[in-house]
Amino acid sequence: MSLHLLLPSLLVLTVSGSAIGASSRVDINPLEIKVDTKLHSAHHKQLSDYTQQLALKLSDSMTSQYVSHIAVASFVDFDHTLHHTNPLGNQLAQELLGDLQRFGYSTVEHKLTPYIEVNQGGDFVLSRDSKALAKNIGIDHILTGTLVYRQNGVVVHARVVGTQDQVVKASARQFIPYFVISELVSNG
Repeated sequence: MSLHLLLPSLLVLTVSGSAIGASSRVDINPLEIKVDTKLHSAHHKQLSDYTQQLALKLSDSMTSQYVSHIAVASFVDFDHTLHHTNPLGNQLAQELLGDLQRFGYSTVEHKLTPYIEVNQGGDFVLSRDSKALAKNIGIDHILTGTLVYRQNGVVVHARVVGTQDQVVKASARQFIPYFVISELVSNG
């Protein structure tokens, strides 16, 4: 099992077994993290628990402002390019899209194509090819954010920004422990 797919260039998950019991270790350069899988296997925490908290924090700071038609972009590593994401950044975006909608905000699916592609593999309406996407989708706000890697987990910084004026309408921060993130790999 490798967390390398989840957080490329920052994390590597190695699993080792012993006569006493199995444990896993998550390494972050230059810090070393140990996650005891026996200790955390009964925690019942999921990523959605943390994204709901984050969405509530964002919603609380948006109550005094009119915010509509929110698109959610992938969360990116807080590095010099702000263009590197990973499965965690993409899954945060997916979860928050649904969380904001459940809180009553109008969310926009900006990856929707103007057609349904039907083939033997299935029926498809989402794409990451910018040429295939609808042109006028009416986005007024974008939820975006960064991922900062710490010794025990990831700090997610999220913000809702107006597309017309680039004003931050809401911001929030949420810490997600590595044992929750490591379960994304083992369950996904």
